[in-house]
Amino acid sequence: MIIRVSEAHVRPERFEAFRDMIVSAVRDFPGRYPGLLEHEVLLAPPNSLLYVSR
Repeated sequence: MIIRVSEAHVRPERFEAFRDMIVSAVRDFPGRYPGLLEHEVLLAPPNSLLYVSR
């Protein structure tokens, strides 16, 4: 199994918009990529966001 973690450091004033964009962008990934078992978007305070895919 491959586990991929991507981290983004975001300016505080743009954090909510960036989070919404990422969640929207990856919403359909499991259906589009057969090998993708699961994924999640995690908040890593104060200004980081993690995308984890397995």
